[in-house]
Amino acid sequence: MKIPFLFLSLLFTASLSSAQELSQRLYLVGDAGQLDPNGLHPVVEQLRRMIAEEPDGLHSEVIYLGDNIYPKGMPEAGDPSELESQMVLLQQLSLSKEIEGEILMIPGNHDWKKGQADGLKAVLRAQAFIDSLSLTNVRWVPQDGCPGPITRQLNDHTILVAIDSQWWLQRENRPGEDSDCEYKTEEELIAALKDIVQENLDQTIILAMHHPLRTYGEHNGGYTWKDHLFPLTALNPDLYIPLPIIGSIYPLYRTYLGNIQDVPHPKYQEYIEQMQAAVEGHPAIIMVSGHEHALEYTMDNGIHHIVSGAGSKNTYLRKDNPAQFSISAKGFATIDLWSDGSTEMHFFQLGSPEPIFSNALSTAPAAITRTEASTGPALPDSVNQPISDQYGASVFQEKLYGANYREEWMQSVDLRVLKLDSERGGLSIIKRGGGMQTKSLRLVDSLGVEYVLRSVEKYPEAAIPKMLRHTMAKDIVQDQISASFPFGALLIPELAQAVGVVHTKPELVWLADDPGLGIYMEEFANAVYLYEEREVAPEKIDEEDYKYYSTDKMLRKIHEDQDFVIAQKKVLRARLLDLLIGDWDRHDDQWRWIGEETKDGREFIPMPRDRDQAFFVNEGIIPQIASRKWIMPKFQGFGYDIRDVNSFMFNGRYFDRSFLNDLDREDWEEVIDEFLADLDDRTIQSTVESLPATVYPYHGDEIIAKLLYRKSWLKDQALQYYDFISREVDIVGSYKSDKIEVRHEPDGKVDVEFKKISKKGAVQQKYFNRKFDPAVTQEVRLYGLGGEDDIEVTGEGPGLIKVRIMSGLEPDTIRDKSTLDQPANLIYQWREQEDVLDLGSSSTSILSKSSSVYDYDRKSFKYDLIMPLISLEYNIDDGLFLGGGVQWTKHGFRKDPYALQQSIKANYALKTKSFNIYYQGHATNLYNKWGLEWEAIMHAPNYVNNFFGYGNNITSFDKEEYGPKYYRVRYNQFMVNTWARRDLSENMVFKIGPVFQRTRMDEDDNEDKYINSPDQTDVDINDLNHPKFYGGLDMRFEVDETDNKHMPNRGLRFYNQLTHLAGLNANSHSTTQWNSEVSFYWSRQIPSIITWATRFGGGVTWGEYEFFQAQTLGGLDNLRGYRRKRYAGNSMIYNNTEARIRFRDFQTRLFPASTGLVVFHDIGRVWYAPEDSHKWHNSLGVGVWLAPLNSLVVSGDLAFGQEETLFTFNFGYQF
Repeated sequence: MKIPFLFLSLLFTASLSSAQELSQRLYLVGDAGQLDPNGLHPVVEQLRRMIAEEPDGLHSEVIYLGDNIYPKGMPEAGDPSELESQMVLLQQLSLSKEIEGEILMIPGNHDWKKGQADGLKAVLRAQAFIDSLSLTNVRWVPQDGCPGPITRQLNDHTILVAIDSQWWLQRENRPGEDSDCEYKTEEELIAALKDIVQENLDQTIILAMHHPLRTYGEHNGGYTWKDHLFPLTALNPDLYIPLPIIGSIYPLYRTYLGNIQDVPHPKYQEYIEQMQAAVEGHPAIIMVSGHEHALEYTMDNGIHHIVSGAGSKNTYLRKDNPAQFSISAKGFATIDLWSDGSTEMHFFQLGSPEPIFSNALSTAPAAITRTEASTGPALPDSVNQPISDQYGASVFQEKLYGANYREEWMQSVDLRVLKLDSERGGLSIIKRGGGMQTKSLRLVDSLGVEYVLRSVEKYPEAAIPKMLRHTMAKDIVQDQISASFPFGALLIPELAQAVGVVHTKPELVWLADDPGLGIYMEEFANAVYLYEEREVAPEKIDEEDYKYYSTDKMLRKIHEDQDFVIAQKKVLRARLLDLLIGDWDRHDDQWRWIGEETKDGREFIPMPRDRDQAFFVNEGIIPQIASRKWIMPKFQGFGYDIRDVNSFMFNGRYFDRSFLNDLDREDWEEVIDEFLADLDDRTIQSTVESLPATVYPYHGDEIIAKLLYRKSWLKDQALQYYDFISREVDIVGSYKSDKIEVRHEPDGKVDVEFKKISKKGAVQQKYFNRKFDPAVTQEVRLYGLGGEDDIEVTGEGPGLIKVRIMSGLEPDTIRDKSTLDQPANLIYQWREQEDVLDLGSSSTSILSKSSSVYDYDRKSFKYDLIMPLISLEYNIDDGLFLGGGVQWTKHGFRKDPYALQQSIKANYALKTKSFNIYYQGHATNLYNKWGLEWEAIMHAPNYVNNFFGYGNNITSFDKEEYGPKYYRVRYNQFMVNTWARRDLSENMVFKIGPVFQRTRMDEDDNEDKYINSPDQTDVDINDLNHPKFYGGLDMRFEVDETDNKHMPNRGLRFYNQLTHLAGLNANSHSTTQWNSEVSFYWSRQIPSIITWATRFGGGVTWGEYEFFQAQTLGGLDNLRGYRRKRYAGNSMIYNNTEARIRFRDFQTRLFPASTGLVVFHDIGRVWYAPEDSHKWHNSLGVGVWLAPLNSLVVSGDLAFGQEETLFTFNFGYQF
C-alpha cells in the first residue's frame, strides 16, 4: 500500500464529495463463485449490510465480474455439484431484492468450464438457470456466449460496456460466423468497441470484463517460495509435501510461458493490445475486471485499471508490482457516480466497513460539439457511377482467375442518392452491423421500422487469416469478388415471388457525404449500397399476427413448446431457389423467421436475407483448383451443371438437417414439382431482362440460359441431396412431455411420430411424422430433450435402420415391444435417472455416468473427406526421399474428432533405391472412450540402414578406405502394430496393444559389406540371413502441450514407450525395450525472438537383441553430425539443445514467412555390456530455417561432428 498516495486520494475525495451529490453506486465483485465451508458467502453478506445502510434514493447496481461458479461453471443436470452451483448463484442473486438497479453477471473462464471444448454449454446452462428465476433486474451479459459489446447508459455522463473476454481466449467452440451473435469475430468486436468510444467521447466509459489488462498475481508471475517447494498445496492446502526443483516447473511455466489464462501468453497479449487500441484517445476510460484473486488499482497511460477478483478467494501478489494500490485479501470494489459526472472508487476488505483505499477516477469529460460533416451544396438526387473500378484484368489474369462479372462491376449505372435526413421521414443510425466481408449499418425511421445498408463492394480482408492479409492471397480473394454478381440481389424478388418465398425488396443506392453518417462518414461515404427493410411483412397476414425471430431464438421456441413448428415445405422452396440461383452461402445467420400466429402457437416461415452470393461463378484455373472436393467444394459456382450438389450445399449443412427433417421423398417431389411449375420460363426471362440496360448485354442472356438449364436437372439434383441429408436424421422433441412412437415395418422401413402430451397427460396433436426407408436412411436419432416422455417402440422386421433414443432429462417411460432380426434400437441412459424401462431383445441399453448423454448438438455433422499427402526429405545416407499418399476421414455419431481416419503413404529414396510404405488407421471411441489405432509398415524391397558395430568406442568407420556404402545393410522389414487407445485429454494419449514384426535379409544383398565381414564380431553371420519373427506387446504414453505442433514456441512434449517382443521362431530371441524423451520450449524476445528448445532422451534394451533392435545414436534421430545409427548398444542417452533465432518476418507475394538461424549442440552416448567406456559424443551445428505461413518449417542444418561435417535438409525442426 502506498500511504502518501492514499492520503492525498482521501483528501481529494473528501473535497469532491462535499461539492456534489452521490447519485449512483456500482458494486464490483469478481470471482465470487464459491461458498465458505459453512455454505455462506461472506462478501455477499457484507454487500447486503452496506446496501441496507445506503442513503435513501441512491441507485445501486451490482456487477459480478466473472468466475461466478467454481470450479467449472454450471454442471450438467444431475451432477452431484449441480445443487451447490445453483446455491452459489442464488446467494449472489439474493441481492436483487435489496437494490433498485440491476445485477449483471459477466462470465469468466471458470464459467466457460475453464475454457474446455464444451465450455459454451456450461455458460448456456448458467444463463438458463438465471432466466428460470424470472428476476426482472438480473441479467447474464453478454448472452448466449456472444462476445458483446453490450452497452448501457448509467446516467447522463457515464456509459457501461460489458464484454465476454473469455470468448476472446476460448480455443474451441465459441459462437462464430454461423451464430446469432451481433459480432462474430475479434475484428468486428474491436470495431464495435471503437465505434462506442468515438460516439461517447463526452462520456465516462466503464468497460467491464473478466480478464484484466494489468495484474500482478499468479496470472502474471506472482508466486511464492511455498509454490515452488510445496506445489501440491495449490490442490489441497494441507498437502505440505516438499518437491524441490520439480515443484518449480509449474510456477516457472506459468510465469514465463503462461497458459492462455495468463498475461505472458501470446493470445492474452493480443487481447491486451487490441483492447488498448480500441479505447485509445478517449479521455475517461475505467476498466474493471476480476480473474486475479486480489484487489488492485493501476493507472497506466490514462486508463484506470480496477481488479476486483477477491469475491471468494485471495492469492499472492508480487511485491514489486507497479500498481498504485494492491492487496491480497478478500473484498470488493465500488465506483461512485456523482451528479456532476465525476467518479471515484473504493476498495473494501472483507470485515471492514470502511474503505481501505479510495481514489478519484475522473471528472466529467468536456462536452463535445460535433461539427456537421458537410456544409457544402445539397446532395444530388442521383449519380451515374460504377459499382467498383478495381476488377479490370488482362487476358492472362482472366485465364488464371476467371473472366467473371468484371464488366458489370465497372459499368456505370444510374443510382438514387440516399438522403438520411429525408428518407422515410428521416433515418438515424443504430449501429454498425457485423459481417465478414460487408460493411453494413442498421438504421431506424421515426416509426421504429428498421432498415439495413450493406455495401455491394466486399472487403474480404477480415475473412482472410491475419498472416495472409498482406500477400497475394488478399489480392486473389479481393479479385474473386468479381465472381459475385453485383446486381444479383435485384433479381431475387421476382423469382422469389413466383415460387412463394418471402423476400425483401432491395434497392441499389449511392451513399454520399451525408452529414447523418456522423462518425461513420470516412468509412462508409461515397459507395454503392443495397438498401432494404430489415424485416418484411408477409403477405396476407395481419401485423398483429406475427413476430420476427432469429434462427437461434426460433430454435429455443420450438424446443420449449410443441405448439411452435416450422413450415418445412416453405423452407424447402427457399432452399430450391438457393440451388437454382447458385447461392452457396446460406448459413443460420442468413435467415430471419416470421412467427405466424396459429390456433395453438406459431408456425415459423423462413425469410432469406443477404443475397450476396446469388449467381456466383467459378471460372479460371485457380478457382477451379480451389473448388476441388478436398479443398473448398462449395465454390463450384453458378454454371450450367453442378459437379457435386452435396458439397455445394456445405454452408447449409446444419440448417437443412434441422429444418427439412420432417419431409420424406414424396414431400420433396411434390414441392419440387410445384416449384418448377410456378417458375415458368417467361418469369425467368423477364426478371433477368429487368437488369440495367448497360449491364444486361454482358451476361444477361447467359444467366437466362443457365437458369433454364438448371431447371432441367433441379429435381434430380435436389433428390440426390435429399438422399444425402437423409442418411442420418435427427428428430428433436421438446422440453415438455412428448409421446414418441417408433414402428418397425416388415420391409425394414421405420415410422416415427412425435405427439404432444398435455399437462393432464392426454395425448394431443401430432407435430412430427415421417417414414424412413432403409434404402436411403441408415440411422434415426431421437432426442426427447426434457419432460416426462412416453416412448414406445413396436413392430417387427429386419432392423435395417438403427434407431438411437436419447430420451432426455426427467424420468421417462421407454417400452420396446418390437421383434427385429437384429437389435437395432439403442437406448441411451444416464445411470442416475430412474426411467421406467421395458426393453426386449431388439434393444441395447447404453449407460452413461453423465447426463450429457441426452445432449443434442445440431452442429455435430461433418463431411467425410479424402485428401492427398506429400512428403519431401533429405539426409546424407538416403539422399532425397520423395513420397505421397492419400488420407481419408469418416465421421460418425459422437465420434470426435472423427470416427475413422486412415492414410497410406509411400516414400522412395533416390540414392539408395529403397522405399517404404506406411498404412495407418485410427477408430475413435469404440468402447468407454477407448479407440483403436493400427499401423502397417513395410520397408522393401531393399530397405537400407547402417551398421557400424556395437559399442560407444566404435572405430570401425573408415570412410576413406571403404566409403559409407560398406556400412550399409539391406533388409526387408514388415511390422503390424495395433493399440487400444485412450485420449486422456486433448493433449495426452495412452495406448497399449499387440505388435508383430518380420525381418529378413538376403545373403546376396549384403555381400562385401561390413556386417558380413570378418572384421566385425558383434553379429553372428551364420544366423544373420535367417528370417526372424516377433510378437509382443507395446505400450505408449504421449503428451504434447505445445502451442504449435509444427513450430513450437512454448510448452513441452513427453514420449514414453515400453515394448516386449517374444521370438516366434528358432532364429528369434525375446527382447524388451524402453524409450523415453521429454522436450521443453521457451521463447523470449531479446531483442530478436529466440526459442530455446531442449530434448532429453534415452532408452534401454534387455535380452538377446538383433542389430536392428539395438539402442542407437546418430543422424536426424538424436545426434547430428554423425551417420544414421552410428553408435549402437543396449542403452543410450542423449540431449539436443537448440537456440532458434528469428531474424525477420517478411512478406512475399505468395505468403508471409519468417526466417532465422538455429544454433545447436547435441551430445550422447551408448552403453554396450562388454565395453567399458566413458566417452561422450557431441556435435555443434548451425542451420537456417524458413517458415512459410509461420507454421510449416523448412530447415537445413550443417553439423560438425567428431568424424564428419554433414548437411541435412528436412521439413520441420529436429524435435
